Amino acid sequence: MITLEVDEAYAFDFLSIMEVKKMAFNDEDSDSAYVVCAKSIKRQVGEELFNKILLSRQYFDLLAINSAQFDLLNHIRAGGEVSADRLDYLNRRRYKLKVDLQTKFFNSPVAERKTENVSRDDESK
Repeated sequence: MITLEVDEAYAFDFLSIMEVKKMAFNDEDSDSAYVVCAKSIKRQVGEELFNKILLSRQYFDLLAINSAQFDLLNHIRAGGEVSADRLDYLNRRRYKLKVDLQTKFFNSPVAERKTENVSRDDESK
């Protein structure tokens, strides 16, 4: 394993993805991956703040959007069709939720940046 320095919202986003997988797969490997991630984050931010974030609306919403993305990707893998706008909406919403979590609990900006809406003509420039 390697340790990678990321902002706190990124870490909690990753934890919520691990939680989605833990619920979806319901197996020992997924449970173990979640526990390892949770312990690492808790060790760094402290148990009190960790628990406060896990019980927050921000984390709940992040978990919900990651669950929706997980379900959408499974739908696509099964041959279902989804508009690019729907996938883009979920991705942008997830980013906004990470910004909200970072701002509320850590009072700092996220390191990740998203591009603005770019037309296909602008992509070649």
